[in-house]
Amino acid sequence: MITDEKTQNKLYADTETTLFRLEDKPEAVSRIMEIIRDTPEYLQLVHLLPSHAQEDPKAEWWQSKEADCLLAELLEVLERYTPEGFILGPVIGRMHTFGYGNAEYERNLVYRIEIQIDRGHVYGEKNEYRKLYAEIAGIFTRDGYTTEPEKRGKGCRMTKGDTRLYAHYEWITGHCDAAHLSGLVILLLREGRSFRFVKCSLLDSLFKFTEEEELQYYRQQHKTTIYYRIFDLFRRNSWMVEENLMTVASEINIPTRSRPEGFDMDSPAYKYVRSAYRELIDKGYLEEYVRTFVRDEITCARATQKGISKNIFYGTQL
Repeated sequence: MITDEKTQNKLYADTETTLFRLEDKPEAVSRIMEIIRDTPEYLQLVHLLPSHAQEDPKAEWWQSKEADCLLAELLEVLERYTPEGFILGPVIGRMHTFGYGNAEYERNLVYRIEIQIDRGHVYGEKNEYRKLYAEIAGIFTRDGYTTEPEKRGKGCRMTKGDTRLYAHYEWITGHCDAAHLSGLVILLLREGRSFRFVKCSLLDSLFKFTEEEELQYYRQQHKTTIYYRIFDLFRRNSWMVEENLMTVASEINIPTRSRPEGFDMDSPAYKYVRSAYRELIDKGYLEEYVRTFVRDEITCARATQKGISKNIFYGTQL
């Protein structure tokens, strides 16, 4: 349970856990109503949810602007009660659902999102889509985004900081800063006039690090484990240096905007692992040797007796 320090109002929720999903509007509204049931805002908003819609998640009311506005109001209530040190947005590691995430961690992330909107049947009506993109551009511009229409009116791009989105037909897709996401959803729920908000799906997350920031992240996260990882692998598998180091790098690599799909030998993950490996070689815990396969000479490495005697384990810092 969360207690607001200023008002002493209580929310039936915890931080860093799933509160709701925006892929299911009726479920999200029901869950948020339950979370805020002991707050003054609940009494102000509960009458906006018709009893028939409350009982039937497939009722036509859920396709109305009133439903969108109610969800926007509820999200704003959760925003106001955000505990210090947290943000209302995605909760990493929880199937990409929404809740109060750790602000220090989430500030490094952008999420790949898909927002579906519904404007009714306008297939082939190019002018109608141009009007839609113009409306979306206007909404985002008023909220501080830079907007840029695509050539021939086939879409619109919206940018603010690390948030970069693209509106095309009935979808808004792209990467959204974790701190922008709840505000973005509220904006679309409340400001849309010719369309309604259908759902928001979180597909995956990326770190918005530069290469140096990514290296620093690995140094902080793995400083007490990296030597054991490398040493133990060569102790068990005296084999090609590059192959073993790539194995370790694959275990610690994080997706970033510059390398969303993976890593290579020029990536920060591999460079970090290679640097730790050189320390183990320099200190005599591993030794390199050459094996000949047909006409090729391959550099391999293995644990030394000094390394085995050292008994390198998790928590070791050289």
